[in-house]
Amino acid sequence: MKQKLLVTLLGLSALGASPVFAANTNVDLAEDAYIYGYSIDEAYKFFYHTAVENNYPLNRFQNIRALADDSYTAHPTINNDTLHLMGWLDVAAEPVIVSVPDMDEGRYWILHTMDMGHYTNAAFSSRTRGTKGGQFMFAAQDWQGEVPASVDEVVR
Repeated sequence: MKQKLLVTLLGLSALGASPVFAANTNVDLAEDAYIYGYSIDEAYKFFYHTAVENNYPLNRFQNIRALADDSYTAHPTINNDTLHLMGWLDVAAEPVIVSVPDMDEGRYWILHTMDMGHYTNAAFSSRTRGTKGGQFMFAAQDWQGEVPASVDEVVR
């Protein structure tokens, strides 16, 4: 019994060294790296294009004053009946506080933010807050400091 177990274990360890197994592992690893890195790379390209090449200032929102149609390619949009704001928040040195005013009853609004991996890290909206706006502080993961009393929520 012990001999069969030893032969089986040796066979499995040899399988790990086989070129076919290694090739599959490399393909899987490359696929995982692509899936992980693609959205970050695309986000960086968009950041570079807007913030560096077109001089969009950091920590300010740019009004996009036209409704998106099929020719609009500046950034992805879900619909064509909503005006958008776009901006980049730099929280490396210090947090940034974004103020959203109270809204009229029946008005849809959303403050949706994503990280460079395109993961949503905040979504404050009329669905979650009604007509009440707020003060939202965006801070780096490792930021340590005092949160002002006027801040409703901290996003890291």
